[in-house]
Amino acid sequence: MKKSLVEEIETMEMQCRQSYEQWDNIFANGCQDPFWEDGVNLNLVRNHIIYYQNRIIDLCEENGYFKPEICFRELPALVDQHYMAKKAEVEQAACKNLNDIEQNKDYLKLLAIESKLSDEQQKSVSYSAVLGYVNHLKSAICTKDYVAIRRYSNGLWVIDSIVQCLERIEKIINDVQ
Repeated sequence: MKKSLVEEIETMEMQCRQSYEQWDNIFANGCQDPFWEDGVNLNLVRNHIIYYQNRIIDLCEENGYFKPEICFRELPALVDQHYMAKKAEVEQAACKNLNDIEQNKDYLKLLAIESKLSDEQQKSVSYSAVLGYVNHLKSAICTKDYVAIRRYSNGLWVIDSIVQCLERIEKIINDVQ
């Protein structure tokens, strides 16, 4: 069933309010986008706000309705696309994760086993890929690539990858014996 004009305006008004809240939250806390800086996401949400406001204004003017308050609310600032919220916290968490990974017994075991595996075996267990996660985190911290650093905000998945790699290695070793 098609929405009435009033319902459509109310829905857009609600979506516009939610977009303002989303913009405020991203600006203060950042987001979890694994590929783009917070600034890119902020400007995208800002564009949503502009769309909703313009659509509401058009519908109200076309139909002789008073424009709701949301139409007069000041737009959020256009921000630098490279803006990242809480950079220091993100970097600190990544450094802690890296330290935890590098001191993890399974990671140390994985490093020690490299010489015992043929190139083919290493490839079959994704050995280089798993170590690449750790190297990528190190590189991201050194270059201050906050988007890449954010992918490691929870380093448990790296540890899980290390454990799974060791399990595949154990299977190969057991199959050979």
